[in-house]
Amino acid sequence: MNCPESTRVRVDVKRPGLAPAAVTRLKPERVQLLLRKLPQWRLSRDGRSLTRSFKFADPKAPLAFAGFITALAAEDGHYPAVTLHREVVVCKLTTPAAGGVTLKDFEMARRINLQG
Repeated sequence: MNCPESTRVRVDVKRPGLAPAAVTRLKPERVQLLLRKLPQWRLSRDGRSLTRSFKFADPKAPLAFAGFITALAAEDGHYPAVTLHREVVVCKLTTPAAGGVTLKDFEMARRINLQG
């Protein structure tokens, strides 16, 4: 389903304290502004997800890092796509209920950056 950029999607989330704005698809201008604070992250061509690759020298580190991301996801109830390739972990963030990138994705990216 292709949503216009100005469309606001509201989702009833069971987590207390989560602001409805966190599940509203961001306009492209806002996404670009927020990406300046997370320069390692890239916006997909279709503008619906954020992606970053993490490279590790230790061959055991990618699995541990993927576990860290999984723990964050469980805390937030927001699950990124995580792919392991030998010494590389690729993380992709999107909010399907909003049809694209939301503040939840940027908050998750910020938290992942603290460890990566």
